[in-house]
Amino acid sequence: MAHAPRLTLVDPHGVPFDPRIEEVVVALSARAQRQFPALRDELLLTEVLEETARRIAQRERHAGPLEHRHGYAWVTLRSVAVSYLRRGPSRLAGRTLGRKHSESVLSTVSASAHTAAHIERAVLHREVLALLSAGERELIELQEAGFSSADIASAKGRSIASVNTACSRAKARLRRIIGATPLGGSGNNRPRRGTPAAHELRAGRDSRVVTSRRELPTGSLGRTRSGHRAS
Repeated sequence: MAHAPRLTLVDPHGVPFDPRIEEVVVALSARAQRQFPALRDELLLTEVLEETARRIAQRERHAGPLEHRHGYAWVTLRSVAVSYLRRGPSRLAGRTLGRKHSESVLSTVSASAHTAAHIERAVLHREVLALLSAGERELIELQEAGFSSADIASAKGRSIASVNTACSRAKARLRRIIGATPLGGSGNNRPRRGTPAAHELRAGRDSRVVTSRRELPTGSLGRTRSGHRAS
């Protein structure tokens, strides 16, 4: 059975440490890897062991040989490992899950956007708009995209009043389609009972995907909001 090559520790100048210090520090490798899984990275482990050996050698130069070198070495190694693992890359590695654990954690996370309910509501919204005429649908979609009546009127060569009237009629038709009471009527414009489409449409207003201004067909609007012709 092949054995892993023995680590050789050197100081910052490339000089090997005292064999006594190296033997004690290297013997703690397995224990350190059990307590700090990130030290399974051989390069990081070597850096931690060499810094530990450097501190022990410095301590012995100032105070003489340590009486309990093994215990002192372990305390020093733990301190060095914690210090190294607080660094940016090491912190990221320590908080990153492997593939197996990531899948189990992700399976417990609930989606907050683009869920099945959101998609169903967006589909319902499109189906309801499809019941309008092409002109009515275009006006509603332009308003939903954020264009004002003035923008639409300028691009379509119409007056603002005519655009507002057309949009109002289109919305009134939508209310009739989904069973909502017209504005000014009874029921405070709430959907009538027995018309779940009304509830779904309103619930989906915040979740539907609104086409951005840059994605609007240039042929339908003709001009950008600034009034210049679209290229």
